Amino acid sequence: MGNTYRRKTSEEQGFKEEQELIDHANKLMAQTEPLPYETLLAEFKKLLESYSTALEETKVIMSVSDRLQNKLNKVNLQITEKNDLLESQAKLLEEKNKEIEAQKEQLAKINVSKS
Repeated sequence: MGNTYRRKTSEEQGFKEEQELIDHANKLMAQTEPLPYETLLAEFKKLLESYSTALEETKVIMSVSDRLQNKLNKVNLQITEKNDLLESQAKLLEEKNKEIEAQKEQLAKINVSKS
């Protein structure tokens, strides 16, 4: 038998309660009969509490995200600096190799002329 287990995505896991609250609020809004004041007040309180919680969680997420972005920017800068250094070292090595090749050619000419 095949495994019918499907792992929920982080989006499905992370926003299930919020979606249920929105769905519930939409059902209340779709009712044609007026709701009692106490019911409306209780539902508004649920929405307010949920929004407050979501706002606090968003602030924490933004703070963590900002710190991680700053770290990433620093690492990217370090990588760019190291890459620039490697490129300059590669150019220097290329110049030195050309000098060595030129000296080898001169030595070969000297050796040929001595023969």
